[in-house]
Amino acid sequence: MTREGMLFFTRSYKSRFLDYAVNFRLYNRPDTPYILLDTLGMQVLSMPDVQYFFKDINPRAMMIHARSILDLLMDEKNPIQDDDLCDSIRDFEFNRDVV
Repeated sequence: MTREGMLFFTRSYKSRFLDYAVNFRLYNRPDTPYILLDTLGMQVLSMPDVQYFFKDINPRAMMIHARSILDLLMDEKNPIQDDDLCDSIRDFEFNRDVV
């Protein structure tokens, strides 16, 4: 994005923060089918980052899910407590039936 694009960016503060201040990181080991996805940057707002450990799921779908969870955290002022679980995804949509 150009300097002018950033100066005249019309999206909300939340969208700008998630787009520019939060990193989505993927880790995988060549000898395993598992992928770790985590975020880094929410601590600036005194909110938790999220972590996912998965296999056989499109990493892009997991990043979209993580972004949705971060949206929820910001909108609802961090309603998720330690050891809470979130709905999973199927076909890029939230799904309570997936375990």
